[in-house]
Order: sequence, then C-alpha cells, then structure tokens
Amino acid sequence: MNNYNLSNYSIFIELEKSDNQYMALHGYTGAVDILGKEIVVYLKNNKNNLDATSFPFSNNTWNALVNRGYITQKSKEEEQEHVIKLANLLQRRNILLHQYFTFLITYDCNFRCPYCYEANLSNHGLSWSKKVFTKEMVDKAYLTIDHIEEKEEYRSNTILLYGGEPLLKENREIIEYIVNEGNKRGFVFNAITNGYDLEFYTDLLSMDKIKFLQITLDGMEENHNKRRKHFNGKETFYKVFNNIILALNKGIHVNIRINTDANNIEEIALIKKMINERGISDYKYLHMTSALLVDYLHNNKECGIKEKYDLENDLNYLSYIDFVKKHKNMDLDIQFDDKGTYKLLYNAIKYKQKMHLKSTYCAAQHGSYTLDPYGNIFSCLESIGFINERIGKYDGENIKWEPILSKWQSRNSGTLEKCSSCKYTFMCKGGCTNQILKKGGDFTDSICEGYG
Repeated sequence: MNNYNLSNYSIFIELEKSDNQYMALHGYTGAVDILGKEIVVYLKNNKNNLDATSFPFSNNTWNALVNRGYITQKSKEEEQEHVIKLANLLQRRNILLHQYFTFLITYDCNFRCPYCYEANLSNHGLSWSKKVFTKEMVDKAYLTIDHIEEKEEYRSNTILLYGGEPLLKENREIIEYIVNEGNKRGFVFNAITNGYDLEFYTDLLSMDKIKFLQITLDGMEENHNKRRKHFNGKETFYKVFNNIILALNKGIHVNIRINTDANNIEEIALIKKMINERGISDYKYLHMTSALLVDYLHNNKECGIKEKYDLENDLNYLSYIDFVKKHKNMDLDIQFDDKGTYKLLYNAIKYKQKMHLKSTYCAAQHGSYTLDPYGNIFSCLESIGFINERIGKYDGENIKWEPILSKWQSRNSGTLEKCSSCKYTFMCKGGCTNQILKKGGDFTDSICEGYG
C-alpha cells in the first residue's frame, strides 16, 4: 500500500487577521476549510511521508483531511490524470446542458471608443458596418437556435442583444420584432449597450422583455467623454447617466461597468459618491462592476492601427495583479473582475459547500453562439467579425460548422499540460482563449492569471 502524502493540489492561504489560522482549499475536490497553523506546518514538513499512526492530531482530523483530499495516496501522476479526466467531464457536461445565444444586431455604433476591440474590424471591412438584422434574418436566427438545441431545458431562456451598438435609435423597429418574437418562444433579453439612445426603448424595458442592461461609465465627466466618444463629437456622460436612471425607474437590472485602467481607477470612488448623492444607490437592481481594460490594439497580431490611439487618448493599462491590488487597497465594496475567484469562495463559505469547479474559462468553450446579420456564428463576443474565427454559418435551414468549433469546445484546463498539473487549474481555467489567440498563441497555450 502506498504511503500517504500531501496532495499536490492542496492550497494553504494564511489569513491576514489571524496568526494561527489558514484557509485550506483543494484544487480538484473543491474543499474549503479553516485549519490551524500547526496542522499546516506539519503537513508541509512531512508532505512525502504521512501516516495515521504517527499523525500528532486526532483521528477525526486525519480522516477529514483524507476525505477532503488534502492527504492522498495518489502519486503526482495519478492526481494529474484524475484532473484531466475531471476537466474533460466538466466541459462535456456543459456542452450537453448549457447553451447560450447572442444576437449581434449590427456592427454599427454611434460611439468611437479608442480601446474598442471592434476597431480592429476596419481591416476586415466590417467596422461600423450599417448592415442590421432584418425580420427575415431574425426568423432564421430563431430557427437556428432550435437546430442547435431544441430542448428548452438545455438552453438559456435569455438572449443577449449585442453590437456594435444594439439599441441605436434607428434599430427600434427590429429590436421590437426580436423581443416580440422571442417572447412567443419563451425568451427574455439582456443587452450590452452604451445607453445613449435608450430613451427610445422605454416601453421594452421590463422584466419580461429587456430585463437587464450593462451600461458603461468610464470615470467622471471629463474622462468618460474622452473615452466614450460619440462619432459626431457630442459629449455623452450626462445623457448616459440620465438614461441609467431612466432604466432603473423601469424596474429592471442595470450594471454600471467601468473599463478600468491606471488613469481612471481612482474615479470609481467618485462615481460611487455621485450615485449615492443622487439617491441612485437605493435602487434594488443597481450594480457596479470594474473590469480590467485590455490592450486589444497592441496585443492583437491582426491590428494595424496602434500608435494613433496612444497619441490621442490617455490610456494607461494595468496588469491583472496590479488591478486586483488597487481594488483591494481602495476597499470600495464593489464587484471587480477577479476571474470569479471571490464569488467561488464566497458561495462555498456562505452555503457551506465545496467550490463549484469549472474547467473552461467561459461559455465560448462549451456553448456560446453569437449570430450576426450576415449569417455568421461566433463563439466569443471578442472574436465577432473576424471571419477566420467564425465557428459556423447559418441560413435558417442548415448550419455549416467550421473546424475551429471543435478547437473551442475541446480546450479546457485539463488539455493544457501546464494547467493540468497546477493546483489552481479549476480557478484559473487556463485563461481567456481569445486573448491567447489575439496575441498569436493557439488553443494549446495558456495564460497564468496571477494565482499562487
């Protein structure tokens, strides 16, 4: 019989406000526990030679450590093999059970934000294209959803409206048609919008129609107007801010997103203060999220429009680690993009359950389908318009899948050699596939997200 050893997927984090306690996590069982310092020190010092008969703590403690996965008889190779099998199983389950759909209403937009990844589409002839979904294409899109997943219980009943800018004033008629036809089929809608023309959609904002909006404020007035530029030069801050209040008054969910870099991160507190002073924080369904601004232009191997954006705009990108540290130091009590780690741990602790393990970074790797007005299907919102990243074509009757689809839906943290042996594999999940591809990598590469 093999000796027991400390699992290679055991994670011990010293608690900041305690000298004698650690949070213990297990990478593939999902266990979350609090352990005394003396136990952690003993396990680390005797990691290759653990035995119940010489264990200096109680039998109950030994049994709990074994049952939770911290102590194991598996070798390093056997643990990695287990992780690979589990990662593939988790991805396969999601492919079978969870399908998500997005309608890309148009590539056209009334904003010209300097950091927008869709600016790269100018090299592909789609940037700010005026083509919009027609009623015929909407009908074909709904038929395509049925072809991809006919069973309602296996697909989300919420369709995301996306662009470009989906809620342009001139898109009003087609959006109403999409919503009405979707309602007949049991769908409701979310939208990612800049919020500028939102006043033309008030009657469609309700919990049974468009029930959620993500709207961006990139700092206070000066910074926001510099980044969230209207194509004809109009200032946008107060119009967007007032439309956020309009949406909240309709009783729907609104998430205010801040695309955060070093030059506007300090203004998050000012935005929150402004919201509090105007009484907006009292709304039940208001949320705020800070998202790390990514340098799509310089990191994109296909982009040919780099330098002018740095010259004309005040952008100062943060590393992911600095982004997290700055939010922690500001202590603003708002949600920020930490790759889901906080929510993962919070839910495990709150509900006294194991961590919910995932082997894929996002739904693009198992069941996300974005349908555009040209009949293209994309898996990732940040790959839209790049024809070489298209996963399929639809015409209402048939779907022609591209070979790249299988690459998206077979990449998980277990298929990546570096990740499958890492104790953080089901937290990091191999990193964002799209960012890897945009930097010139392929589906076998990974990004370490600052864990450990």
